[in-house]
Parts: sequence; structure tokens; C-alpha cells
Amino acid sequence: MRSALTVLLAVCAWSTGLTPSQGTTTSFHVGNSLTVDSRPQALSTWVPGHSTEWHVRFSWTTSQIVADPNDLSIASAVSWTTGLAQPIDHLVIQPYWRLNNPTATLATETAAVVDLIEYAQIANPNVEVYLLWSWPWLNIAEDDPGGWNGYWDSPYGSDPNAAMIMTRDFYEQLHAGVAAQTTADVWPVPVAEVMAYMRQSASLDPYYGNQPGDPIHLNSVGEYIPSATLAASMFGAYDVPQASGFFTGLQESDRAIIADAIQTVVPLEYWRFGDQDVDNDGDTDITDLLALQRGEFPAVLPAAVAIPEPGALTLALGLMLFRLGPRRRMHQAA
Repeated sequence: MRSALTVLLAVCAWSTGLTPSQGTTTSFHVGNSLTVDSRPQALSTWVPGHSTEWHVRFSWTTSQIVADPNDLSIASAVSWTTGLAQPIDHLVIQPYWRLNNPTATLATETAAVVDLIEYAQIANPNVEVYLLWSWPWLNIAEDDPGGWNGYWDSPYGSDPNAAMIMTRDFYEQLHAGVAAQTTADVWPVPVAEVMAYMRQSASLDPYYGNQPGDPIHLNSVGEYIPSATLAASMFGAYDVPQASGFFTGLQESDRAIIADAIQTVVPLEYWRFGDQDVDNDGDTDITDLLALQRGEFPAVLPAAVAIPEPGALTLALGLMLFRLGPRRRMHQAA
């Protein structure tokens, strides 16, 4: 485990935007139109030397994508088998719900995600995997008796063959199931959790709708939310600026609100996943986090985490940066 001084220095580097090192990296993104909404191409404007590729098929679940290895992606005309056979550093997978033809479930999405990881590992044994927690439909979430956050807090249940719901509990169970079945490092990209944090103080309506009445997709301003969450989750690049060619209409006031939510939520997500002394050695460190990833944890993860006092938040940031330190390079926002 790193010394307290090393962790403190890491926190200082985070707070001042220092960059330990930079290099060339590539991410491959698999999903549907919500992956398009996440604008992964913007990463190259914030992370020097980074490039992105994708396989996108509108409205398809992960299991549907895996079932058709020869399907050519919208826009890029690349099959996922071709894309994952190329050198990549990061694999980002965006699961998606569907209630019929076929129904997406925890079982089907877990199996499909694991299939994608195992295929990617043939050519890229050290690939890092990220599960994008995409946002629920606005009308479904807001119609919940508890509102958007009430829906997000809803339990998925214990039946893995039940229809997928886009809630925290589903994504946590998916993460646990995937991590237990793969040797890859698996990390969350908690976009919907960022949005839940924002929803505590303001409506999310202004961020939805790339056309009138669309409750599914984010508009050009809202697209900054998943894109900037990708940058923070994958590279520790926080408070990233407007990116040329993206996020039309994004005002500094909106960008600051979103960046504040990301800076609060992303470190806490890693804290929440790692805040258990799984190996019973008296402390919580990277070995516990890795044990959590392999499924060596209690059956129920905490459903939520209280915002800690400033000292605890600093420690959470330190733990997150400790996670980043030995495995990946942090990149300064351009």
C-alpha cells in the first residue's frame, strides 16, 4: 500500500491538475445510441494521445450485439470482432434495457459483457473494462412515485432472468457478476449516478431531448454529462473544458454544475466499491477493492453513500488516485 505521503501528493496532483505522465491510448466503445450520446470522441480533446473507436447499433442490447459478430457498426462500419482484435487499452460497454424481442435481463447482459471482454483479451490481455451506467428514460423515471431519484433507487431484485431496469441496483449487480467472471479490471462509469446527484437540486429536463418530446436521448448540452464522466472515470481528468465541435449551447454555468457533480460522485463511487475490509487485515486498500471486483464481498452492497466530511472526501480522492497510480496514467485536461 502507498504511504500517506504518496497519497497526499497524489491528491495535490489531482487538485492542481498535474500530470504524472502521458502516452498514446485507444478505447473501443460498444453500445447503441446512448453510446453516441456519450460522445467518446471528445476524449481526444481532453486526453493527449487518446483515440476512440466504436461499434454502435441503435436500440440493440449487448446480447443482441454479441449474437451478430459480423454486424457493421453505424458510422464506423466496423464489426465488434474486428474492433476488439485491434490493439486497445480500454473497453467501454454500455448495456441497454429492452422489454421484448428479446428481453434484456441481468443474466443475458452479464453473459454478453463477459463474452466481449474475453474476446478483447485474446489480442489485449491487459485491457481495462468500463461499464457505462446509462441514464433511465426521463418519462419513466419522473413518473415513478419517488421521482427520478426514486426510480434510480429502485431494487432490481434477486431474479437474474427478470427484465433489466436502468437503476443503480441493476448496474451494481451487473458489475459484480461481470467482475466475478473475468480476470480484467472492471470499473464503473457512473453517468446516471452523476445525474441523480444533479437531480437533488434541479430538474434534469433541460438535458434531455435531442429533438422535441424525446425522453431517451440527451441533447447537445446534456451530452457533456456522460462524456465528461468518461474522462473522469477513465483518466482522472476532472473539470474538463468545452470541447471544440461538441456540446453546442453548453454554457459555463451548466458546465460548472455538471463538473461539480462529477467531481463529487466519481471518487465516491470508487470509495463505495472499495470501502470494505474484505481481506480482514484491519484497513481498506487496493487489495480490498480487487477482492470486491472478484466477487469476494457480502451479498448486498450498500445502496447509497452519504457525502463524507471534507477529511473523508480527501481520503476518498486519495484512494481513487491510488487506484489510478499503479495501473494507468493520469492525463491533464487539455
